[in-house]
This record gives sequence, C-alpha cells and structure tokens, in this order.
Amino acid sequence: TQSNTMYTLDVGGNYYYDNGIMLGATFGLGYTKNPDTTVSSDAMGELDAKFKFGYSFGETAKGLGIYGLVDYSYLMYQRRNTANTDDELANAGGIGFGGGAEYVFDSGWLITASYTTATMTPDKGTKFDYDKALMGVGFTW
Repeated sequence: TQSNTMYTLDVGGNYYYDNGIMLGATFGLGYTKNPDTTVSSDAMGELDAKFKFGYSFGETAKGLGIYGLVDYSYLMYQRRNTANTDDELANAGGIGFGGGAEYVFDSGWLITASYTTATMTPDKGTKFDYDKALMGVGFTW
C-alpha cells in the first residue's frame, strides 16, 4: 500500500433546493508522487470530475452539508515497461464511490473532506485500487 500527498485545484459548485437537497459538481486537476520508484519521473497527474448528491442541514448554502460522491479519475504517469528497460507513458481511468462533508461559513469560506475508492483500469499493466482521502479549503459566493 502506497500513500502520497496529492495537491489539487478544483472548480465547481452546488445547487441547494428549499428542502435541503444538495446537488454539486467539481472538476479538477491534481499532482502527486508516482508510487513506482523504478521510473525516472516521479510526477503523476490527475484529471477528475466529482458529482455530489446530499443534504444541507441549514437548508441553505450556509452550514453543514453531507453527500454521496461519484468520482471519475484519469491518471497520467510514467511506468517501467515489461522488458524493464525504459520508462513509458501510461494512463488509467476509473469511477470511484464515496462520501464527504462540507461546512460553509457565513463569510463564504468553506472546509471540506471526502473519501472515495475506485478500481483503476490502466492502458498498460494490471488493474489497481485507488483510494483518495481529500481535505480542502475553498470559497463560495
């Protein structure tokens, strides 16, 4: 099991119904360290799209909201080829499922935390598990 810090930049938004139901979508770009230590490049990039369905306890954008999460992740990275001679570009995609929570302050700032797990299907190599536990700070208006 490998664990690395991921840095992401996301943009998205939520829609709140009068009864507290929350729908949201976020799209982002991420960077982390490649867990394959045999390759010359340790960069791993991620494109992702997250879709949320949940409930806001304040029945507005302010306060605590909890949600289920569907997350499509697309990874781009270097890997050692099967002949173990050169690095090669590879990518993997997968749909993850999980959940999260966010708290929106009166000032518009928010804190968020989520967890998803996915089975990634690479273009080269074998399938692998990809779990993400994310924490963040954002601003909404």
